[in-house]
Amino acid sequence: MYFLQRHTGRGRLHLVRMPGVCARDQPVLPVQGAEYRIYVPEVRVPGAITMGNVALIVKIMPESPDVDREALKAAVRAAVPVDDIQEEPIGFGLVALKAAVVVPDSAGAPDKVEAALQKIEGVASAEIVESTLV
Repeated sequence: MYFLQRHTGRGRLHLVRMPGVCARDQPVLPVQGAEYRIYVPEVRVPGAITMGNVALIVKIMPESPDVDREALKAAVRAAVPVDDIQEEPIGFGLVALKAAVVVPDSAGAPDKVEAALQKIEGVASAEIVESTLV
């Protein structure tokens, strides 16, 4: 396979042989001899570049102080991929849960987490209070 390379200051294009680049179903052969670095900013390889992850802190408010916190924690862990859950006292016996969740950085992923947590029985609300790229 060949790529076209244009040298700075020159008007003509040069063919550069790239034996290590091959079709999808063929194995990559080892390259012997000199190696050259080629800057090709226009080449896009589908699937090669992936987005990162997003870390979310979600505040989960139970419906009442009578809700079993351990059962609620188990339900949260079953609903979404939780890294950590901590309790935060609110007042009058009400304790909120703060869950750390890591999801892929894709459209709608945080909203899906929030929606899944709001469907849990005993949850009054689930709100993303913090998010950051990981």
